[in-house]
Amino acid sequence: MRRTRLFTIALLFLAEAAFSQIVNFFTPEMHWTLKNGISLENGGDFEPATESVDLSGSLDLTELYFSTGFKLMQESSDFTTESIFWPTFFSCLNMGIGTIFHINYMPDNFIETDFLFGFFAKYTPVKCFSVSANMMYLRKTARIFITDSEFVKISNDNMALALHLLFLPTEKFNIAFDFSSYSYYRYMLFFAPDFRLELSYKLSRLFAIGSEVEVQYIDMFTLSANFNSANFRCFVKMEF
Repeated sequence: MRRTRLFTIALLFLAEAAFSQIVNFFTPEMHWTLKNGISLENGGDFEPATESVDLSGSLDLTELYFSTGFKLMQESSDFTTESIFWPTFFSCLNMGIGTIFHINYMPDNFIETDFLFGFFAKYTPVKCFSVSANMMYLRKTARIFITDSEFVKISNDNMALALHLLFLPTEKFNIAFDFSSYSYYRYMLFFAPDFRLELSYKLSRLFAIGSEVEVQYIDMFTLSANFNSANFRCFVKMEF
């Protein structure tokens, strides 16, 4: 009986050791990122429409990711917070769940909230390239103010998809491309595709500068495809 118990304990120990080599649930190394940007958005007629500034921060612990950001415009403001838990499998694949919460507020007109929850995955086959994707449930609620005390409430259950590609040709130069149904501060009903291209260059160990262009369409995959807007942004990033 004693030998059987020792044998069982040994098998459990070996199984735990093997499993720990396959899956990692937590990495204690913290990577902080602060980003400050300024944007110019053009409307469907390509005329400059809105200027904005944004400030965001993120914490990356490989298997845990958190971010929060604010965007301020002349007539409205946005707040977004995101959290993801995706354990690492075989040192190159992350899979897990995440949530996003977003508020868009225009004083005296409306307040819109978006809650997203779903599946996240990232594959990093080599150090200089990664691809990530997610599929989420989207709950959108809007309150349109009629008077100070009266409003109309509108709700919608929908979905959201995103695909993100990251290339690192050199240690200092990064290229990112997104194809999604939403962006960090914009959550449209499915499917109004959003394309984003970002270029960034590291000035030093701590600081980087970059620019991006983001283009939104409405009903792109139908005969009534319409260009909605384009956003041009420059930013400064600090990583530590």
